[in-house]
Amino acid sequence: MKKNIKRIITPALMALAFGSVTVGGTFALFTDKAETTITVESGKVDINSTASNLKAYSMDPADNKKEVTRTDGTFYNGGTYALANQTLTLERITPGDRVEFDLASENASNVAIKYRFAIQTSGDATLLGGLVIRINDQVYSSTYPQKWNFLAASAALPTDKATMHVSVELPQERGDEYQNLSASLVFAFQAVQGNAEIQ
Repeated sequence: MKKNIKRIITPALMALAFGSVTVGGTFALFTDKAETTITVESGKVDINSTASNLKAYSMDPADNKKEVTRTDGTFYNGGTYALANQTLTLERITPGDRVEFDLASENASNVAIKYRFAIQTSGDATLLGGLVIRINDQVYSSTYPQKWNFLAASAALPTDKATMHVSVELPQERGDEYQNLSASLVFAFQAVQGNAEIQ
């Protein structure tokens, strides 16, 4: 009888052990998970300008009170003018030479901005002081800075800034003190994000 009990207990213990392994292998917990995904995209401050419609004029050699249009890249006295890669180059200009062009600008920013138009200069101060610069028929000095203006996100520039007619002239009455000098002018739209503190 002792032997039979041992035979019954042993398989029973094995079945119990096996059963506990099986139950342990399928044991599960209640779980939950909450996620928040944050995507980040930065804004863009972007103003573009394009110069076009370049025209040049020189004084008429037969009548120095009258201008003649130049279309071949040269001024009457041998100077040259060229617009390439948004750079206007005037070489060997003489009194009475003038160029005109259109400056088309657009706001491609997708955030609010503050912007202004400025003329940045470098080179000989005498020559810069002798040039007459007009924007939309208004005379401006070579150190002309505009005040900062606010523009909402994706808004268009005001009409008078979106297309500006610009002329640069060395007037006929300029004399010997303007000979053999060089300078450069940069017509620039400057923009910063709309909440920036600027002076």
